[in-house]
Amino acid sequence: MKKKKKTDYKSDAKAVLATPIEQIDKNDKAMLLARMNEIKKYKDDISSTQNTIGYTQMYKDGVCQIDAHRFSKTIQFFDTDYHLAEFEEQNAIFSKYCDLINFFDNTASF
Repeated sequence: MKKKKKTDYKSDAKAVLATPIEQIDKNDKAMLLARMNEIKKYKDDISSTQNTIGYTQMYKDGVCQIDAHRFSKTIQFFDTDYHLAEFEEQNAIFSKYCDLINFFDNTASF
């Protein structure tokens, strides 16, 4: 079996890009186009984040089914004034957050 020769235009493209645009000829343009196609093919081969995160189903309410018996839900807090709040108010917010976490028993993975 013959091995396919893999072309690598990376170093050639760097050399061409160092020359002024007026001095680039037809062969250089063809080589640059080939390099751009290599880059595009490489980017097309990369999986997106959505393709790499394993889940079974995403529901409209934001609940994500991981497998048959596991679900995930992200909670977003909008109170950005925590840092500006007084110490007592920060304690109250933190206490409510702790109550939320303690609502779940030790069998729930968090």
